[in-house]
Amino acid sequence: MSYPNVRGKSPRSDSKNTRCATHIPLFKYTLTLPAGAHIDTVIEHGMGLGSTPFFHSLSSVKRIISFENDPVWRRCNLCGQDKKTHTITAWSGDKLLKALDNIDPLCTLALVDGPADERLVVLSDCLHAGISIIVEHDAETFTQSDLAIRRDACSREGYKAYQWINDNPESALYIKADLDLISL
Repeated sequence: MSYPNVRGKSPRSDSKNTRCATHIPLFKYTLTLPAGAHIDTVIEHGMGLGSTPFFHSLSSVKRIISFENDPVWRRCNLCGQDKKTHTITAWSGDKLLKALDNIDPLCTLALVDGPADERLVVLSDCLHAGISIIVEHDAETFTQSDLAIRRDACSREGYKAYQWINDNPESALYIKADLDLISL
């Protein structure tokens, strides 16, 4: 883990099928943390080839709430194959806030991986709601201004932030500071 940002070196791709699921090792790591043992709800901003099936594979997860604006990606082949409640809808700030009102933030993991112009709003709402573990994918794209905005939000909302640089694209990890998690 590293913070501040260490820029990734792999070329970017516009295809969701390229360089996908590099956040799965970070999710696996977060689930070994004390707060990870209590996760039963996932907020997913941006459905994916790796993240959505991974969330379905977690036995502790009972509810997945996915926000996806692209109709092509707004489907899940795993729904109905397990006992999880999986809600899939297009993202809007109001829908996210309603979902956040109906969850236990200490038992929730959030993924911020949707369109770039929505990410900061989604991240800010998740931080403000007090979600215990938040992962933001594609963190190697952050500018110094992006980092400053995120540092300020973390300070204001009581979070520690780290950058997972083991996989590219990289991911940022936000953990509620008062959870007294193990040192990363």
